[in-house]
Formats: sequence, C-alpha cells, structure tokens
Amino acid sequence: MVSIDLSGKIAVITGGGGVIPQGVAKCLGTAGAKIYLIDVKKESAKKAADSLRESGIAADYSIADITDSGRINTVFEEIHTKEGHIDLLVNCAGIMISKPYMELTDQDFNRQLSINLVGMDNCCRAALRYMKERRYGRIVNISSVAGRSGAPTAVQYSASKFGVIGLTQGIAAAVVKEGITVNTICPGSVMSPLMQEVGAGYAKAFGISVEEGIKMHIAKSPTGQAQTPEDMGNAVLFFCSDLSPHITGCSLNVCGGKRMD
Repeated sequence: MVSIDLSGKIAVITGGGGVIPQGVAKCLGTAGAKIYLIDVKKESAKKAADSLRESGIAADYSIADITDSGRINTVFEEIHTKEGHIDLLVNCAGIMISKPYMELTDQDFNRQLSINLVGMDNCCRAALRYMKERRYGRIVNISSVAGRSGAPTAVQYSASKFGVIGLTQGIAAAVVKEGITVNTICPGSVMSPLMQEVGAGYAKAFGISVEEGIKMHIAKSPTGQAQTPEDMGNAVLFFCSDLSPHITGCSLNVCGGKRMD
C-alpha cells in the first residue's frame, strides 16, 4: 500500500470555508500538512479551521479578498515569516452566477473573472515568490468540467474556468525547471452551494424546479452520482505528493466520467 506523508509541509487553501476546500484540507491535513485557510468571510474560515483542529489537524486561517493583490501578498508574507516556507497552494476560491446568457451583465462577468481567474493568479504569484526560492512547490487549481465544454446555463462561469486551465498550463511551463508543478482538478457534480446555482440555471432554462435541475445535472454523469469533497481532496493529495513530480500542466477530470477528455 502506498502512503503519502506531507509532514512538515505548509499548505495554503483559498476559499477555505467552502465545501470543496474543506474536503481538500482534510485530505492534506490527515497526510500531515499544516493547513492555512484563506477566505473573505471570517466566520466561515474560523469555523472550518476550528473543525480541522478538532479532528487533530494543525490549521489556521487568514481573512482576505483574493482579488486584492496587496492583501494577498501580505497574507502569504505573514505565513512565510511564521513558518519559513510555503510548499503547497490549492486555489479553490470561486463563484458561479448562473443565468440565461442574455440576462448576464458586465458586472456578472467582471465579478466571475476577477475571483475565478484574476484572484487565482494573484495567489499563484504570491506563493511562487517563496516556492521559487526553495526550488520546490506544488500548486493545484480548481477548474470545472465547465472549463472543458461550454455550459449554456453558466456561460461566463464556463469562460472563467476555461481560463483557469490556460492559466495553469502557462504557469506550469514558466516554472517547470524550478522544481514546481502546477496542475488542475476539474470537478463534476459536488454537492455544495455552487450546485444550487447550477440547479437554478437549469430551472430557468427548462422551466423546472431547482431540485429537479440539480438532479438533471447529476444524471449527466455516467455513474449517476455526485462526487464528494474528499474525492477532490484525494486528487489534490496525489498532485501534492512525491508520487507526481513529473506531472505538470495536467487537467484531471474528477467527475464520474462526465468528461473523458
């Protein structure tokens, strides 16, 4: 049996109060990493960190808006000053605004791009300043199966998630010779607040209830089942481990076979 030991590693996870980030944090923390959660909401971040500590995982949190590059640089500097190194970054923070395409506004598009893509880039650059010094690091960005194929009920979200894959590949190519890998996870149907947005999009498009929309979305997976936050966490764990030193620029579908490309 292969075991993964992340003892001594410092992991930063954005969107830390969310469902997928908590699944990621549990997997990395159980493997021995110390977790730092970043979230814009103090209550969510504190609750998630407290829960991790109660389960025996070393965890702390910081409050930051990832679209504020100055604040993000400060947070990463504080973590680096305290710990001496930053080894792992998992960019989970993201939003979805699901509406019929012609109802979407400039503000909707700008908000999704600023959080899902620009904010992610801010965090990557902040972490890389310290990873490059040690010539070691693992970055995993959360995209979506909507970043593989256009989503008619979430057009702008889909565009931002396509961008995540491009950003990942570009950064991976830029740091490939410095001992740093950068990869992407593409979730399918994970039961989280975002799933409510998905269901709402289907509801408006097809004249059904949100609950029916969620069921329709999940039914598109060949397994007919939703994935769990821990499914995402285990995939992230692999990319953060010593089992994958030569895997970079990769986009891995974790979606029950919904996408196979």
